[in-house]
Amino acid sequence: MGEKRARPEDEHVGGGDAGGGGAAAAVAAVATAVADGAQKTAAMVRAMGRRALVCYADVSDRAAVEEMIRTAVGAFGHIDVLIPCAYFSHRAPFLDIDPALLAKTFDVTCFGTFHLMQLCARQMVVQGTGGKVVIIGSVMSKYPQTISTSTCYNAAKAALDSMTRTVATELAQHRINVNLIRPGWILTDGERQFSSEADILKGHAVLPLGMGLPADIAKGVCYLASSDADYVTGTTLDIDGGFGLATRIPGLHAPIACAKNPVHEPLL
Repeated sequence: MGEKRARPEDEHVGGGDAGGGGAAAAVAAVATAVADGAQKTAAMVRAMGRRALVCYADVSDRAAVEEMIRTAVGAFGHIDVLIPCAYFSHRAPFLDIDPALLAKTFDVTCFGTFHLMQLCARQMVVQGTGGKVVIIGSVMSKYPQTISTSTCYNAAKAALDSMTRTVATELAQHRINVNLIRPGWILTDGERQFSSEADILKGHAVLPLGMGLPADIAKGVCYLASSDADYVTGTTLDIDGGFGLATRIPGLHAPIACAKNPVHEPLL
């Protein structure tokens, strides 16, 4: 058996507000546009007696990502693990979607992940020691009908599923493993922006294992970023508390607006 967790000298770069997941790093460079979350993550890492570097960057800005990676490599010398998790979400009925906000959703969620992954992978190739990429996707890419007003976010996260498998095929030759985690309904500060307390309590009651916490996702990240996952690439890990099993549970999904004029009328 190999090491069960990352080596003490490993550097982890997390794109986005990493939350509880950052505490798994031995040496962490946390890239974010959210000051409080990044500093909390860095404090958790330092409390473990390890080093942490916080970089503020808009991941949709490639030049900013390039500068962030130069800073991280300058501070630590190398990059071994990348965890891109930045996203932007715009919710609106399809007929009312603002194209500019659709573009922003893809700029941050898809292009941000692309910039981070390509630039970090180039660094990993130069280092010649392989690496791990763990993308944070969403269960919404698999069950988009759950939130009917989330076309922008659901489509962007679905694109990450395909990107994961495609990039994994190319980077395998460099021993760079690329995998994706699809979190289910996780109780985060971001989720509270879109869901009321009543919605959260209802979700917790109807999901087979209830709502999850950021630490549940962090455990999956630790596995895919470790040597235990050396033989795992191009795959998706659903950490959703049985979300997919709940698709037949009344009250979980938003109601579907039925056609005013059914295709078959009268049916009988």
